[in-house]
Amino acid sequence: MEGFLKEEILKKIGNPEHYSFDYAENKNKDSLSDKWLENRTSYIYNVGVLTAIDSNKCDFAHIVIGTQRGENSTPELKGYFYFGEGENDDMGSVIERAFELIKSIHPAFEP
Repeated sequence: MEGFLKEEILKKIGNPEHYSFDYAENKNKDSLSDKWLENRTSYIYNVGVLTAIDSNKCDFAHIVIGTQRGENSTPELKGYFYFGEGENDDMGSVIERAFELIKSIHPAFEP
């Protein structure tokens, strides 16, 4: 997944030497069987996030999100964020507020 997301983010950014890359993922083993139904968890196996942040002082940031439905399934790109003003864009608050708005639009977006 990390390699897939890096390929995707490199399509969006200029010179990768100007960025610091960080990757995190969350794997849900329940999704590999029917346990996700019992435990009321997601049926998506893996969610991965890769950030490319200006390596100087976070003047700009790119974020890509991907998922995998199973251990060996092909990763899928789910979203891309770009903050051209980096930390001055109040990134965390903007993302949090946006997801609250999305959830208010349709119940399919509730976890």
